[in-house]
Amino acid sequence: MTGTATQTRLRTLRESFWFVPTLLCIAALLIAQLMVAIDQVAELQNWGALNALIFHVGPAGGRDILTAIAGSVLTVAATSFSITISVLATASATYGPRLVRNFMKDRANQYVLGVFCATFLYCLMVLRTIRAREESTPGFVPDIAVNGAVLLAVLNVAVLVFFIHHIADSIQVSTLAGKVRRELQESVEAAFPERDTGADNSPTIAANPPNTSAGLVHAEKNSAYIQAIDTERIMKAATDAGAVVRLPRPPGAHVIKDDVVAEVWPASCADDLADTIRNSISAGQERTPYSDPRFAVQQVVEMGVRALSPSTNDPYTARNALDEVASGLALACSRPEPQDVFNDDDSVPRLFISAPTTLQLLDETFDPVRTYALEHPIVILKACELAQRLFEVATAPEILRGIHNHVRLLVQAFEGTRPMDRDVLAVRRAAEPVLSATLNT
Repeated sequence: MTGTATQTRLRTLRESFWFVPTLLCIAALLIAQLMVAIDQVAELQNWGALNALIFHVGPAGGRDILTAIAGSVLTVAATSFSITISVLATASATYGPRLVRNFMKDRANQYVLGVFCATFLYCLMVLRTIRAREESTPGFVPDIAVNGAVLLAVLNVAVLVFFIHHIADSIQVSTLAGKVRRELQESVEAAFPERDTGADNSPTIAANPPNTSAGLVHAEKNSAYIQAIDTERIMKAATDAGAVVRLPRPPGAHVIKDDVVAEVWPASCADDLADTIRNSISAGQERTPYSDPRFAVQQVVEMGVRALSPSTNDPYTARNALDEVASGLALACSRPEPQDVFNDDDSVPRLFISAPTTLQLLDETFDPVRTYALEHPIVILKACELAQRLFEVATAPEILRGIHNHVRLLVQAFEGTRPMDRDVLAVRRAAEPVLSATLNT
């Protein structure tokens, strides 16, 4: 849940589709200038045997080579990425619009676009330095820079082959599921850290916000999603002011202008802490999985739900999605709930937050299955298998009850969609380990 505003902005910058290409384009401009400068020095010196390694061309030949490379690279880049966007649009309609975000944050795609654009700019910068010999001015052909452009052209061919392979691999269901699974695991790791549950972390006063009237801090953006909260910064400010702060909206919550994003006690401290609290809450136009494990679960489950649509009718992808979500849910079920009360050095609670819970992650997983998968017995069986795996690693009684409740509702809903048949019996057998074990505890 934590994350400074600077970290969020840096992460957004690194994942922007234009960031890496911009860096490579700047590097290409500098290298072009450097290569031309080396050529100017080389004209004044005798490089001996090294001259044999340089392919010398005249002004017309240099212009033709650079023009051909620049035009070809730009055409290939435009064609490749336009076809790719078309393929991704089709895939995203099938498995979810988050595919486009994954494509844009894919570092390999950013480097490929950067290499194409950088090669074009390199050729353009070298091309402008070529001068034909005239009566009043000597001619100049940067042979070393032109040979460098030829090498870049060879590199671009290799990059194009890699890009075709990478795109073909990246739109496969297994690759897409692997990406969202890793995001889920990272999000759960961050939201459900391992803690020493035996340590005495109890506050010296009741761990509840005061009952007196609070000062309110309102959102200033017209529409945004909370992406991260810098709890350390808010804690320090609250401790210094001797105040208590409650944040009612967790990462992933949507806020509009004048929504309450914080409550402050005493109310007189609200104005002093308002700017610090707002600056500690990173907000953007879309939800991100980094501090929002509920959204990370939704990404995985959405792939399965979309695969069950009549137009796709692919229950095996839905089964695969439940396998992928198991890694994150098992981690959450086996760890203590996230910290929602933060104490100062004197064990006085200063910050109350709305932390995600394991039960919420279970709801995000099993509710869509109960809604969309009732016509697919093999998906219901996989959901029962998932529940049993989670039941084996869960330790908290409320989580065990939550798993039991979801399995009970799932079996009841499935039985209500069809008369008694072998599928109903199979689902009952699959659910029995969870239901009987829970009823006996």
